[in-house]
Order: sequence, then structure tokens, then C-alpha cells
Amino acid sequence: MKHYTLKLTAVTPFHVGSGVKYSKKEYHVDTKTQTVTLMDMNRVMGWIAEQGREAMIEAFESFMMSRDDNDIRDFLTRRIRMPETVQKDCVLYSFRCGGAFSSDTNKRDLSAFMRDAEGRPYVPGSSLKGALRTVLLVKMLRDGKLHHHNADIRNLKNAAEIAEKSLLHKLNKMPRQDDMLNSIMSGFSVSDSPPFGNDQITLASKIDVSTDGAEHELPLMRECARPGTELCFSLTISEEAERFAGVSYLKEAIDEFGGYYSECYLSKYKQYPKENLDGCIFLGGGSGYYAKNIIYPMFADNRRKALEAVASFMKKNFGKHDWDNEMGVSPHMLKCTRVDGRLRQLGLCRVEIKEKND
Repeated sequence: MKHYTLKLTAVTPFHVGSGVKYSKKEYHVDTKTQTVTLMDMNRVMGWIAEQGREAMIEAFESFMMSRDDNDIRDFLTRRIRMPETVQKDCVLYSFRCGGAFSSDTNKRDLSAFMRDAEGRPYVPGSSLKGALRTVLLVKMLRDGKLHHHNADIRNLKNAAEIAEKSLLHKLNKMPRQDDMLNSIMSGFSVSDSPPFGNDQITLASKIDVSTDGAEHELPLMRECARPGTELCFSLTISEEAERFAGVSYLKEAIDEFGGYYSECYLSKYKQYPKENLDGCIFLGGGSGYYAKNIIYPMFADNRRKALEAVASFMKKNFGKHDWDNEMGVSPHMLKCTRVDGRLRQLGLCRVEIKEKND
């Protein structure tokens, strides 16, 4: 086993979701301080029930059912007169939202970041390992490690699975090649990150940017690690895995990914957020199909065929992709957000790897 320290730095906001969503009624926005405060609605309901007042219970039910009444702070303070000390006890956590809200009226449901048992945000090692696997596969395909592979454009998901198994399942530990124990990635172990503070969390809306630079903001909001967040992971690679994809190869894959991404994808956009992609990968949800998929490098030197295959897949599954071939890119929307007024891509992270004895 060889042991390394992997340092991850958020260049742009990234979101590793927990699957938890908070409705507009479960948080308060202070537009002056740009602070979001999430409430524990179970505690709120518990306090209301303890008061034993039918009118208060009915007011709460009315608030939760209303389409327009979304100010939880106003409801608690003015309508049921919950003491400030009790309100503080009902707070889950607070964080600055980076200019995401101009007023309390444009609130949207929030997708929460992954959190530990104590409610602290962290990044699971499995999420980072998945991102590293994608980067490795892209390099392997571009290096021609999969020869004479004719991808089945009628079933891209199946074609990608076949390619992945052909490239990664090299260890011969188990009789069946498709057994996960035969994958090189079974020899990669990535720790969870240490938990970090809510001062490193911000909110990011979802903005789709088309090839002509037009912006389309969607009614989605995510808790994200803010730019500049630094996290350290332990990376262990077995000797067997090192024979096929050691740390030097992994570093090369990471170093090359930004240039490949820029050439094959960003170059199709007349206007896009200018970022330094050196040593970067994409991590987390919302960063886009291209950042997490191996379909394009599977077709290697035939990008037109790759484009036609992906455009056909997108049209079949999602519609509204009739013009992708003419635009020269599919999917045709760049996944972005806005941080303190500046348009940024989602999920961009810089990676540095060092041996632990360095």
C-alpha cells in the first residue's frame, strides 16, 4: 500500500448533496446580512403542541398550507409570538448566502449539503473517488488503452459500462471479470474529509448558459462549499492497482483534464466564465453531463459521431435537443451559478496529491 495526502480546493462552488431538501417555509433570509437561517420544524411543532392552544395550531397549519406566506421568522415572531430564546433553540444552523437572495420573495427550496451526525458539512470519500475514476477513464480512453471499441450509439449507458469494465477490471482477483473486486478502483481508498464549518457554506442558484451566452436561471438552490474551501483526504493505492494506474498516472490524468474539457466543451461557448482549469476536476451535483461522462472520449477521434450519439440520447430522454448537432455541442447548456455577482461554473476543484512522508 502507498499512502498519500490529497488536498482539494474549491475553485468554484460545489455541491455534494445529502438528499435532504428544505422548503421555502423552513428557512429565513436576512437580506441585510445575506444570512440564511434554517429552522428545525420538528422543534417548532413540538413547542406549538406544548402550548395546547387550538388557535396556534390552526395558524401553523394555515401557514404551512399557504402558497404565498413563506416568512417563518414573521410567523414565529408576530403571529404566534414565540419567544426569541425558543426560536434560537429551534435553529438548525445559519450561514451567509453570498448574494443569492435580493429579497425574501425569491426564496426557493434548498438542497442540503452532505452532513455528519452532528450536522457538520463534509465530503464523503466515495464522492471524490467517483470523480477521480471519471478523470482516469477519460485519460485511459484518450491514451488509446481501449482498442477497436465500437460504441453502441443506441445504448450509450451500456456502451459506457462495457468500456469502463474493459479499462478498469484488470486485477483478476475473481473468476468473473465484471466482479467489482477486479476493478483497479477497488485498490483505491479515499477517506471522508474532516467536517468543516458553516462559514464555508454558501448558496448557489442554477443558471444554464447557452452557446450564445444567454442565461436561464432555474428555480433551484443548493448549499455549496464556497470558493476557497480547502479539504484534505487520505488516499491509499494498493500495489496491484499501482501497476495499472499509479499516482503518477492519476496526476497526469488530473493535469490533462482541464485542457481536454476546455478544448472539447468550453470552446463551443462564445461567452463562458473564465477559470484557471489547471489541475482541476469537477466534483458534486449540478456540474453537468460533460464533466462526469466518458461518452465523448469513448469515440476518441470521431467527435462528430460522439456529438450525434449524445444529441440523440438527450433528445430521446429529455427532448429540446433538436439543434445540438448544429450548435456543435450536446448537452448545449453550461452549468453555472453566480457568486457575489460573478458568473461561475459549478463544481470546479483543484487537486494536489503528495506522499504522506513528503
